[in-house]
Amino acid sequence: MTIDSLLKQTCEWLLGTGPNSDIVMSSRIRLARNLDKTPFSHWATKKQEKEILEALEQAVLGAEMMGGNTLSVRMAEIDDVDKQFLLERNLVSR
Repeated sequence: MTIDSLLKQTCEWLLGTGPNSDIVMSSRIRLARNLDKTPFSHWATKKQEKEILEALEQAVLGAEMMGGNTLSVRMAEIDDVDKQFLLERNLVSR
């Protein structure tokens, strides 16, 4: 999956049609706890941060329960238009 592929998809709840169009279900994942035996980001070295990010990306991209519908985006590597798109679709927060 890529950011461009998200452009072609519209979340059903954004369409506002159907018998339950007045009901919106949405969920988010927030990683707010430390990983086992790894330092918090403000104590981690750059090398540790890189290793942690790579481990998280592998876990997210390999999540079988998501059926291959996962996307990992490094915000520092995308342009402002893509950032704004993700924000408007509520796929990321400020």
